This record gives sequence, C-alpha cells and structure tokens, in this order.
Amino acid sequence: MRDRWPTVVGAEAAAHWHLAGYDSTTRRLRAVADSPAWAAQLRLHHRRILTDLEQLRPGTVPGHRRPRRPSRRGAARRGPRRPARPPR
Repeated sequence: MRDRWPTVVGAEAAAHWHLAGYDSTTRRLRAVADSPAWAAQLRLHHRRILTDLEQLRPGTVPGHRRPRRPSRRGAARRGPRRPARPPR
C-alpha cells in the first residue's frame, strides 16, 4: 500500500500525509498529517481516499468511517463545565 500511496492521494498530498500503519485484522488504516492544515485536508478527502484504496485492493478497507478528531488541548485540565445559570 505504501508504494501506491502517492498514486492514490497525489504527489503533493503524499508529501504531507504519511501512512502510520495498517491492522489487517480490523482492516484499519492510519494516516497522519504533518500539520493541522494538512490534517484538515485529510479529513475532507478521507472518503475519496478510502474509495480509491478499496478499488485498488478490494476487501482491504471496511465501510467508510470519519476519522477521529483529536480532543481539545487542555480540556482535561479545566475540568467539567459549570451548568448554565437559570434565567432571572
């Protein structure tokens, strides 16, 4: 799959999106981006990429799932949010 990655995503995107792993038992592909801007582009194009990979190698990628977004930084440190005040 690594050798076909630039063909699937394009040369420019392949320079910024890197395959981080593939688990053949769960058929989950992991790709990482080298910046937040390229990560946003990866999220936007993930369905097309999965469709192209499925056409290239049928059975390697299960149904399309949206990639998980990283949690907000510092959210755990702040603790739970306070409930809204009732109207007066």
